Amino acid sequence: MSQPNQAIRVFIAAPIPLPAKLVLTQVIENLGGKIPSGVRWVNPDGIHLTIKFLGDVPPEEIAGITEAMFLAAAKISPFDVGLSGVGVFPNKREPRVLWAGVDGDLATLTQLQESTEQELAAAGYPKDRRRFNPHLTLGRVRAQSSEHTRRSIGPMVTSHQMPASDSWTVESVELIQSHLGPEGATYTTLTSASLKGVQS
Repeated sequence: MSQPNQAIRVFIAAPIPLPAKLVLTQVIENLGGKIPSGVRWVNPDGIHLTIKFLGDVPPEEIAGITEAMFLAAAKISPFDVGLSGVGVFPNKREPRVLWAGVDGDLATLTQLQESTEQELAAAGYPKDRRRFNPHLTLGRVRAQSSEHTRRSIGPMVTSHQMPASDSWTVESVELIQSHLGPEGATYTTLTSASLKGVQS
């Protein structure tokens, strides 16, 4: 008797180029030196700019998600973004996520996110009710961290200066599978869709 296909955890994201990842590696190393415990840092190789998190979906739905992603990408022309500061969610007193900010052509980035939401909604996936807040996750505060540790993390992060870096052009989006493990998540790119006018 065959096993039912297990759901896979997927999201749509814009890739981050190597120079930006090297800057983010430096940020993580610097903050890690100030915050020796209490944070589970992400692997810089896996940092991405999430456009739409879909979560666990049946494998047979991947084709429809891929089609929606291609339709959304084809409507949006390439645009430039860059790194801008670091911060925490939801607030400095009770931080749970440490992030790097994004600046540049945020209007077009938002259009890309809205186009993706619309195409996925037409395919039967509910729109995200939360306002789109583009960011790059650097780490997550461990649940077992003491109150003292949590309260010290927020001010350390928000006072940190982002090193200077060049902007980059977003020319594609990717459908990525997330594999959750004891050492954190690892990622596999399933497919990539070029933005409007980009030769793939």
